[in-house]
Amino acid sequence: MFSAALNLWFQWTDDLTTHVRLLRPYLPDGTPITTSMEEEQLRLQEKELRLQEKELREEAEARAAEEEKRRQEVEIELERLRAELAKLQNETPSE
Repeated sequence: MFSAALNLWFQWTDDLTTHVRLLRPYLPDGTPITTSMEEEQLRLQEKELRLQEKELREEAEARAAEEEKRRQEVEIELERLRAELAKLQNETPSE
Protein backbone atom coordinates (compact mmCIF):
# COMPACT_ATOMS: atom_id res chain seq x y z
CA MET A 1 0.00 0.00 0.00
CA PHE A 2 1.26 3.48 -0.81
CA SER A 3 0.29 6.57 1.21
CA ALA A 4 0.53 9.67 -0.96
CA ALA A 5 -0.05 11.87 2.10
CA LEU A 6 2.99 10.36 3.87
CA ASN A 7 4.91 9.54 0.69
CA LEU A 8 5.58 6.09 2.15
CA TRP A 9 4.95 2.49 1.22
CA PHE A 10 3.55 0.12 3.83
CA GLN A 11 3.86 -3.66 3.83
CA TRP A 12 2.99 -6.36 6.32
CA THR A 13 6.02 -8.34 7.45
CA ASP A 14 6.39 -11.20 9.89
CA ASP A 15 9.17 -10.78 12.47
CA LEU A 16 10.56 -14.29 12.90
CA THR A 17 12.41 -13.43 16.11
CA THR A 18 9.38 -12.08 17.99
CA HIS A 19 6.65 -13.88 16.00
CA VAL A 20 4.89 -10.56 15.54
CA ARG A 21 3.34 -9.25 12.36
CA LEU A 22 4.36 -5.65 11.67
CA LEU A 23 3.15 -3.02 9.28
CA ARG A 24 6.50 -1.76 8.01
CA PRO A 25 6.98 1.66 6.42
CA TYR A 26 9.29 2.01 3.41
CA LEU A 27 10.68 5.06 1.70
CA PRO A 28 9.60 5.65 -1.90
CA ASP A 29 12.86 4.05 -3.14
CA GLY A 30 12.01 0.85 -1.24
CA THR A 31 14.39 1.40 1.70
CA PRO A 32 12.80 0.11 4.92
CA ILE A 33 12.50 2.49 7.86
CA THR A 34 14.09 0.63 10.74
CA THR A 35 12.72 0.37 14.24
CA SER A 36 14.69 1.49 17.29
CA MET A 37 15.37 -2.16 18.15
CA GLU A 38 16.72 -2.76 14.66
CA GLU A 39 18.87 0.38 14.90
CA GLU A 40 20.34 -0.83 18.20
CA GLN A 41 21.03 -4.26 16.69
CA LEU A 42 22.73 -2.62 13.70
CA ARG A 43 24.88 -0.50 16.02
CA LEU A 44 25.92 -3.60 17.98
CA GLN A 45 26.75 -5.47 14.77
CA GLU A 46 28.78 -2.52 13.49
CA LYS A 47 30.68 -2.31 16.77
CA GLU A 48 31.43 -6.04 16.65
CA LEU A 49 32.61 -5.75 13.05
CA ARG A 50 34.92 -2.85 13.97
CA LEU A 51 36.39 -4.93 16.81
CA GLN A 52 36.91 -7.91 14.53
CA GLU A 53 38.50 -5.68 11.89
CA LYS A 54 40.84 -4.19 14.49
CA GLU A 55 41.85 -7.66 15.72
CA LEU A 56 42.49 -8.86 12.17
CA ARG A 57 44.54 -5.76 11.39
CA GLU A 58 46.62 -6.22 14.56
CA GLU A 59 47.19 -9.91 13.74
CA ALA A 60 48.24 -9.01 10.18
CA GLU A 61 50.61 -6.35 11.47
CA ALA A 62 52.12 -8.81 13.96
CA ARG A 63 52.57 -11.42 11.21
CA ALA A 64 54.18 -8.82 8.94
CA ALA A 65 56.57 -7.76 11.72
CA GLU A 66 57.49 -11.40 12.41
CA GLU A 67 58.07 -12.05 8.70
CA GLU A 68 60.26 -8.96 8.45
CA LYS A 69 62.28 -10.14 11.46
CA ARG A 70 62.73 -13.59 9.87
CA ARG A 71 63.72 -12.01 6.56
CA GLN A 72 66.36 -9.92 8.28
CA GLU A 73 67.67 -12.98 10.14
CA VAL A 74 67.91 -14.90 6.87
CA GLU A 75 69.73 -12.00 5.20
CA ILE A 76 72.21 -11.86 8.08
CA GLU A 77 72.79 -15.61 7.85
CA LEU A 78 73.19 -15.36 4.09
CA GLU A 79 75.81 -12.62 4.46
CA ARG A 80 77.62 -14.70 7.08
CA LEU A 81 77.67 -17.70 4.78
CA ARG A 82 78.86 -15.60 1.85
CA ALA A 83 81.68 -14.21 3.97
CA GLU A 84 82.60 -17.71 5.12
CA LEU A 85 82.54 -18.96 1.53
CA ALA A 86 84.73 -16.05 0.38
CA LYS A 87 87.16 -16.80 3.20
CA LEU A 88 87.30 -20.48 2.22
CA GLN A 89 87.84 -19.57 -1.42
CA ASN A 90 90.70 -17.24 -0.48
CA GLU A 91 92.33 -19.97 1.66
CA THR A 92 92.14 -22.62 -1.07
CA PRO A 93 95.43 -22.82 -3.01
CA SER A 94 95.17 -22.01 -6.71
CA GLU A 95 96.05 -24.70 -9.21
